[in-house]
Formats: sequence, C-alpha cells, structure tokens
Amino acid sequence: MIIRQWVWTGMFFFAVSIFAQDEYVIFNDFEMDLGTWTGWAISSDYSAPDEPHHGGVTAAKVEVENTVGWQEARFRIADPVDGRGTDELHIWVYSTKVFRLRVDLGVDMILGFRNYTKQDLGQWKELVFWFPEEKAALWDNMLSAVRELRLWINPDAASISGVSYPKGFTGTIYFDDITLRKHQEVKREYLPLIGFNSASDEALVRVIGAGTAQVDTSGAVTPTEGTGCLAFTWISAWGEKLVINLRGFPQFRQYDRVHFDLFLDGPSSDWAAITPILKSSWTDANGKRHTVVGTDLEDNILGEAIGNWKEFSGQYGPMNSTGYTRNGLLPELAGAYDDPNGTITLTFATEGGDGVNEKTAYIDNVRLSRPVGTFVQDWELR
Repeated sequence: MIIRQWVWTGMFFFAVSIFAQDEYVIFNDFEMDLGTWTGWAISSDYSAPDEPHHGGVTAAKVEVENTVGWQEARFRIADPVDGRGTDELHIWVYSTKVFRLRVDLGVDMILGFRNYTKQDLGQWKELVFWFPEEKAALWDNMLSAVRELRLWINPDAASISGVSYPKGFTGTIYFDDITLRKHQEVKREYLPLIGFNSASDEALVRVIGAGTAQVDTSGAVTPTEGTGCLAFTWISAWGEKLVINLRGFPQFRQYDRVHFDLFLDGPSSDWAAITPILKSSWTDANGKRHTVVGTDLEDNILGEAIGNWKEFSGQYGPMNSTGYTRNGLLPELAGAYDDPNGTITLTFATEGGDGVNEKTAYIDNVRLSRPVGTFVQDWELR
C-alpha cells in the first residue's frame, strides 16, 4: 500500500489542533497507470506537457459525451486498493465548463454529488466526498478491495447556489491525484432521542403513500434498545416513505450527527437502499420565510442490513475537513426551533429489488451524537 502524508495548518483548524497530519492512500495519480474508462468517457489519454496537470507531470485527459442524463462512466484500475479505515475520497478536477459529479466507490458505495462551479472554471478544484465511520463499517468488505469508481455527470438539470447545471455534458475534464484519506478517530458522545418503546411514539411518525407504521413490542424482532421498535412497510419503488417529526427535540441543534438502527426482513440475495432527508421551514424576526426543501444526508445501500440490524447515520453539522462542510445547512435547521410555528422533519426515502417490496422493516434507537466536549449550537467546531 502506498501512503502519502500531507501536512496542513490554518486558522479554522487552529482551534482544533495547532498541528494536524492527514494520511492518504493513493487510488491513482495518473503517473504510471491511466486506468480504463468507459461509458460517457468516450476517450482518455495522459495530458500533454502543455496541458493541465495537478501533481507530478501528467493527469488523465478525459473526453466526455453524456447526452442521455443518467449514464455512468466506470473508471477502473488494474490493482485494487485497500480502502478500509478511510473516510474521504479526494479527486482533483479541471475543466472549462461547469458540472456536477456523483461518485460511487464500486457498485454499492454511493458518495454523493459535488459541484464544479463558475468560480472554478479554468483551474484545479479538489472534490471531497466524505463518509462517516458508520457507513465505512457497513462497507468494510467492499472497501477491502476498491478497484473502480462509478461516475455520473450532470444526470439532470439543476440550479445550485445560483449556478445552473445542464442535463448532460460534452467537453473535456482533466482528473488527477485521486486519493482516500485515512480516518482520524474522533470520540463521540450520544443522546438517545426516540426509542419507539411506547405507542405514544407513533404520533411522531407519518407514512407517505401506501403501507403502515406502528410501534412493535411483540419481540418478533429483538430491538437494539428498550422493548420496542417501529415497524413499517418497505416499498421497493424509489420515493419518500416515512417522516419523523423532530420539532419537539431542540437538542438537535446542539449535536451534529443523527443515527438510527435499521432491520429489513427480506431475502439477503436482494438489495435495498435508504436515504435520510432533513427538511425544515420557519420565519425569522424580519418576516423572511426560510425553507430547506430537502437535504440528503447520506445514500445507503443496505447490504447486510437485510436480515440484520445495522447502524446508519447522517451528518448535518460541520466537519473538521478542508473540503467537506455543511455549515450553510445548520443555521436553517436551528431556526426551525426558534420559530414556534417552525417545522423540522427527518424523512426516509427507500427503494429496493422486487424481493423486498412490501416487506416489513424496523427502525430503532434514533439518537444524536457529537465529538466529545464539542458544543455545536453556534455551528463551529472548537
């Protein structure tokens, strides 16, 4: 395994540590191996000496043609990389056109979207895709031998922070210095929020569309906490299925991550996915209406959570990272508690194969966490 060590300091991190050191596992730096590119990557080559490169002497020059929306490109390397114990994928990109890029590590490890904006045109930008340790634990077997990335570029038209991204992309993108950051352990403290141990907890839950949801204390499935859990109907078609009202839990703004345990009663040979989504609305003292229409916290392919309890999480607070934050989201969520008419919910969107359609799933032990000793109500890591 090749590991690089990069050192950084800065005012933001001075409050956390005067000196910090990150370790990176090289996935591909395009000095020795170009890898193989397929799908919308219609051709690839090493950059010429007079063309952009970030590190070393060459980058990957990829000609892109995506005219059909949700079309992937697969970038595959010859020798798999052991990504266990990592928590960020870093990719340096360069282009003269804006784009949104979704990255999956292999088939089942979805990392989400990052944006190359108008301000980034004609210069190198580091795209950072972070995943929490709970997700890394779910992915442990798959991370042991990562050999490809699935890349989705501008699958749909979108407007993000005033930047319009088209559906599809035609042009050239340079890729360089793709690495995985080794995880730095952070001890966390937890606050139990909802245990679904009483039928009264059902008042916090609303079902969207078909199916039901009720507290189950029968012991048919052993809860991970207390005497009960929430049983609901899993529908395989993608969509929002279950809403939990968080308005009565102002402690939410003093933490930075939400956790839950999930069990899906279905065939282990099939697949399923769940995404927790935060939504909020409130009106400030000046009468301005604030709305978070939906922030996907993490996309999760269940894998071993079919037929087993597994822990999932979603980060909504700030990150001690040079390239990944959610600082803009946090004041909006906090405002929902200041307005007596504010709303804040955690919505679960699900999908899956035919074998898990209309099966019973269970959620238990919704809880919050934060780094030990960190008070995050002001939305700063200190």
